[in-house]
Amino acid sequence: MDARNTVRDMERNAMALFAPWNEAVTQSRVYFEKSVAAMRGETMDLLNRLHDLNGEVLAHCANRTDFAGLAAAQEKWFTDFGRDMYQRSLRLHETTRHMLADGIESVGQSMRNGAQAATEAGEKAAQTVQTAAKDAEDDAEDAWHGNGADPSHPEHNA
Repeated sequence: MDARNTVRDMERNAMALFAPWNEAVTQSRVYFEKSVAAMRGETMDLLNRLHDLNGEVLAHCANRTDFAGLAAAQEKWFTDFGRDMYQRSLRLHETTRHMLADGIESVGQSMRNGAQAATEAGEKAAQTVQTAAKDAEDDAEDAWHGNGADPSHPEHNA
């Protein structure tokens, strides 16, 4: 067996062995990106809603000089803000929960599939190493008995 082919086989086996982990990392990255996009969307919606609330309060307070009207506007702003924050956090929680449930299922499936592939890759790697060791042993024995190719050191070629 050629040493280059042995190294290539070992590289392929190593890549097959780590393929499930690579897939899990890729899926984790995808779900992280989805969660950041969801948070960005909810944050932008909340900021737009706060801008609208501020406009409503300012419009309500524009012609008022009494303290009761200002206090009522402030109370309405805090109430609306609290309600919006609660609703946004619930939506974000639900979105995250669904993404994690989907992600855990797909990662679990890839790990189940990968366990079998890793076992097969490990067995192939062990066979490749055993074959390479046997070939090297046979070559050394042939060289010792003078049946094979000349040894590689130039001083032995005299």
